[in-house]
This record gives sequence, C-alpha cells and structure tokens, in this order.
Amino acid sequence: MFQVANYLFIGSLIFASLLLTLLLVLWLNARRREVGILLALGLSKVQIAGQFVAELIMISIPAFLLSYGVAGLLAKAVGDTVLKNVTSGIAKQMAQESSAANLGGGAEAESFSKTLTDIHMDIQPSQLLVIVLVGGLLLILVSILSSQWLLHKKPKELLVDVE
Repeated sequence: MFQVANYLFIGSLIFASLLLTLLLVLWLNARRREVGILLALGLSKVQIAGQFVAELIMISIPAFLLSYGVAGLLAKAVGDTVLKNVTSGIAKQMAQESSAANLGGGAEAESFSKTLTDIHMDIQPSQLLVIVLVGGLLLILVSILSSQWLLHKKPKELLVDVE
C-alpha cells in the first residue's frame, strides 16, 4: 500500500511538472508585447526575468499553502472511499466462498476476514516541503528558460510580431 502511494506521489509530481511547464510557456508567450515594451524602455533582461520569477513566487506561496489544506481535507475522504470499495469487494468474495464451503455465519466477521477497517490518511509536512522545493525550482527554471526565448529578441521584433 505504501509502495502504491509513493508511486502515485511521484507520478503526480511528474504530471504536475509537465502541466506547469506548458502553462508557463503559454503564459510567457502571451506577454510578448509587455516584454518588448520593457526592453524598449531600457530594462535589462535580468530585471525582466526577475520580475517573472517574483510574480510566480507571489502566486505560488499562497497556492502551496492552500493546496496543503485542501489535500489534508481530501485525503481522509479518498482513503475512506478506497477502503470502502476494497472492503466491500472482499466481503462479497468471502461471502461467496463461505457459502460454497458451507461455513457458518462467523465467516463474515471482521476477525475472520482480516480486512482493514480504518485508514488514517495524513499529509506529512515533509511531503509539503518536497512539493514546495520541486515546484519552486521548476517554476524558477521554466520561467527563466521561457523568458530567455523572448528576451533574445529585439524589442521591435516583439512589438511587430502578431499572432
């Protein structure tokens, strides 16, 4: 069970990273004219890239904190739903097998079936730390790489370029 949870955690990190990368590339691409104006006004490329990173940090800090709270609330509900589905499937299978083997009514008892009755789902602060570090690093890298594509162009190219 823990192995599956770890695989789900890693898979969700990879999927979120890919989705975040796509969204940031599209977001920065939509700001071409702004970058052209800022370059024409004389701002350095480092200042513009720093502005993008600062904007993303201001958005991501509340988002990380909110996601931690929402994940804590949803973890219990998801765990209970998964446990209910698994337990009901096992109970049905055991009932069919016990009727075929002519076992008594005790076959459906919790101690006889040895199934889980409760899952305590908890979001650890260490998991939040991993998400914040990976997400923050990804935000900074993607914003710098995406902005470099725009920042290598001349201001005139960015202001004339119509899509």
